Amino acid sequence: MKTTTISGKLVVRALELNGYVQKKVKGNHILMTGYKGGNYLVIQANGEIPSFHLMNVLSMSGIPRKVFFQSLAKVKSKMERSESLFTTIFSKKNKEQVPEKKRPKSLN
Repeated sequence: MKTTTISGKLVVRALELNGYVQKKVKGNHILMTGYKGGNYLVIQANGEIPSFHLMNVLSMSGIPRKVFFQSLAKVKSKMERSESLFTTIFSKKNKEQVPEKKRPKSLN
């Protein structure tokens, strides 16, 4: 599989699916550790993670590359479903059904 830049939030969620836990957040970075303890992983939370940093995180975590990308695909599909649900709830049709508040005549 070809590695490209991936959102930091997606990487964190994929690591959580594989047993990692967030220990603390310091500024823009998230410190994660495995459920057994062991080594710490530092992930940039905001923005895109370059491919070399992602490969470094994967080698330090001990998670096989194929397993990580499968969990990443699960996370992406969950996020897409939640985004589509959000857009259907707040679509134009639903906005038209909600009556607008009337302004007082003194402000017109």
